[in-house]
Formats: sequence, C-alpha cells, structure tokens
Amino acid sequence: MSVELVSPDLVHRIVSRIATARTEALEGFERMPAPGAPDEARYWEGVLEANATLVLRTLETTRLEPGFAVRYRFYENRNGELRVRPFVARESTDVAAIKRVLDWHPAPDAQRRSGLVPHDQDASILYRHFSLARSAEGVFEYWFAMQEIWASNHWAHARVISNAGELAQLQSRHGWQVEREVEQCAPAVAAEETQSSHLAVLVYSPIGHESVTLEQIQIPPDQTVRYGEPLAVATGPKGYVL
Repeated sequence: MSVELVSPDLVHRIVSRIATARTEALEGFERMPAPGAPDEARYWEGVLEANATLVLRTLETTRLEPGFAVRYRFYENRNGELRVRPFVARESTDVAAIKRVLDWHPAPDAQRRSGLVPHDQDASILYRHFSLARSAEGVFEYWFAMQEIWASNHWAHARVISNAGELAQLQSRHGWQVEREVEQCAPAVAAEETQSSHLAVLVYSPIGHESVTLEQIQIPPDQTVRYGEPLAVATGPKGYVL
C-alpha cells in the first residue's frame, strides 16, 4: 500500500473552517426563537442539524447528495453525554417515523470504549449519501466531517496533532510521559486496491487523564468509519471528567 501524508497546513485549514462553522451554527441558533428547552430533544436536534449544515458547506471534497440533509434523533443527556444518532433524509421528508425506529448506539470513536459493535445500518442511512475523494486530503476531510457529524463528547474536546511542534509542546508540560516515539506527526493515509482507506492520526484528549494517541481508522468501500485499537504516544496528568 502506498502511504501519503496530509500537510499540517491543510489540517489547520480544515480544523479552522470547521471551528468557525461550529461557532456560527451555535450563534445563529441562539438568535432564533428557541424550539425548546435544553433538556428537550428538539433543542439539541436543532443545534446539531444547524452545525452539520454549516460544517458541510466548508468542505472541499466531501459532498452530501443534493436535496438531502443530516438529521438527528436525540435520546437523552446522560451525565453530560449527549446521546444522539445522525442519519440522512430528503430535506422534504417528515422524519418523525424514522426517528421512532432508530436505536441509540455510540459514535464510532466511542464504540470501542462501550464494547458495542458498529451498526451496519449506518452505511445505508448515513454514509452512503456522501461522496468523498480517496486522496489523502479527501480521506482526512471525510473522517473529520464524520467525526463532527457524530458529535461525540470525546470529539468535542479532542484536538488533532499534525506537527512535531504541537506534540513537543504537550510533552514538555509538567507530568507528561512519552510512551512511544513517533517519526511523523502529520496524518497518514494508505489506500488499498479494494478502495478501502486507512488513516493514522494523532489525537489529543483532555478527558480523564490527558493523552495523545495514534488513532487507526479504516474507511472501507461502504464509507463507514471503523476504529482500530489506539496506540498510546504520550500521557499527561489528570484531565477532567465530563
């Protein structure tokens, strides 16, 4: 398999654009008449749908089918964890009946922590409605977009590390310990002839004990996002618990 690196400049552009979209979505939503209280499903579904709409507008190679939109089923706020499930439907579709038949399961980056397996149904109700470029930049952007759409609590506080300076700055802080030396910090993408792509990316998380892990993700031809076991790169002092 050939391996390509994603330039740190491109990573920063994607991260910056999506961060701006997050802010614009929340500010725009707050200016609208409130659809409900923060403990109601329609409130969080509105927030997340507004975020998904603006995020998709920032992307260069990842596209949603025309006439479709990302929608959400909200289940509960459990100790600060928003349990939601994204899906795609036509903009004109009343999705109330669809929501009633969808069971909750964790986001891809949280499934290994829960012990639950991915739902194959996600391929048909979510991922297949997107197109992506199987270049290094396209695969990274698609993965980042799907992370944003799933909106797990872990992802909301995580940060992608794309260059040695960012990693060294974390590791130089008091209480940090290097677990594994890495030669290259930029995200790396490997492609198979089967149209399956593999992404390796460094992710910082402040939840629990601070850590930097090398996340290993596969995006098979059905475009689902599947996480392998992470590799510990560095661990820090106690972070915070949601």
